[in-house]
Amino acid sequence: GSEAVDWLVRALGLRSRADAVQLGQLLVDRGDVHHVVEPGQPFNDEYASFYKFDAAASAASATAGPVSAVTAAYCIPVLGTVGPQASKQQRQAVSCAIVSIMCQRDYVLLLFKDGSLALNLFTISPDARHPFSFELDRTIRTPRQKQLELFVSSETVSSHAGCFRLISDGKVLLSCGNWDDSLKVHTIQTSSNSSFLRLTGNVVEHAAVVTCLETDGRKLVTASADGQLKVWDILNLNPNPRSPMLKLKHALSGHLGSVTCVDLSATEDIIVSGGTDNRVVVHSLLGGDFVRSIAFEQLPELVKISPHAYLLTKCGDRQLYLHTINGRLVFQAEASMKIYDMVLSRDGYGVVTGEASQVVVRAVFVGLKIIKRFDMPAIVRSVALSVDETFIFAGLENGQLFILPFESPGVS
Repeated sequence: GSEAVDWLVRALGLRSRADAVQLGQLLVDRGDVHHVVEPGQPFNDEYASFYKFDAAASAASATAGPVSAVTAAYCIPVLGTVGPQASKQQRQAVSCAIVSIMCQRDYVLLLFKDGSLALNLFTISPDARHPFSFELDRTIRTPRQKQLELFVSSETVSSHAGCFRLISDGKVLLSCGNWDDSLKVHTIQTSSNSSFLRLTGNVVEHAAVVTCLETDGRKLVTASADGQLKVWDILNLNPNPRSPMLKLKHALSGHLGSVTCVDLSATEDIIVSGGTDNRVVVHSLLGGDFVRSIAFEQLPELVKISPHAYLLTKCGDRQLYLHTINGRLVFQAEASMKIYDMVLSRDGYGVVTGEASQVVVRAVFVGLKIIKRFDMPAIVRSVALSVDETFIFAGLENGQLFILPFESPGVS
């Protein structure tokens, strides 16, 4: 027991041994850990107490109980908690950052910095004690068919997360940032106990590296290092050589350098993009017309369109700006630490950011005020919301994945 407490404090960066004991008790309640001599005994910080980890139960379905603490000291990471007896391969998996998290229906696709993919099942449960189940991809990092050749370390690509999108109910992965200036289309094929990637499309239409992309499932926007954006109709993403996958609608200009981020909204009929010229440019989605540009003092690295016709932009390391679609500045806020990723809630009232080693929830229309923080044991590289937007997925620099509760702050 005492050695387990030592490890929990050291591995998860917990504040005290009492926190580690409470976390250990959660593992006992979940059925992941059992007392060796007397199953059912509570978890305690004693050298004479011995516990074993039920690997079979955990791998089959890592189920977490209710999470209500404001900090993440009691939030159990569902990926990356390997013990001293872990294999070398498992240890390598833990040390590799999760750079993108994509959610579609019951699937959560994790992309790691080395290009490895894990397709996991995530199911919401009505049980208050166990509000969700998370079934980890058992073939993570093993088949070569599940690894992308990433070029996103290029200086022209500033954000990993903006290079990947999952569509078609989790069956198709779009990716860019490739050395050959292409957009790649992979189908994700699953069976009862494994999943793998199959390259079904390779579209080369840009004259430079494709730096980011965005799609709503019907329209696709790709942007490149030469400052150009291209708008596509998605026709068919099935592997059928007789039927074209995409149809080019518009080629858009407006940036004087590489494009760093892009978003689109069919409802508002706009495309917004940020670039190394320190501007956010607005185009119409259907007509492809230039609408306006907004100048910033620092590089726009992330931009999101709110359903209320507002633009949320992250510039530099820590600056957040909220503008109307007409370019009027509404709010500006400065984070205390570097922002690595952000996701806007569907109603537009809440934004979740990964700020250094914290997951932060802000109220968009209350001056971007912080309403909740979750402390993490490592830098938060990627964030996403579950399909029903009741949970936050936080991917860490050390390969851990945390699942946290989320509730949109609404209008107040």
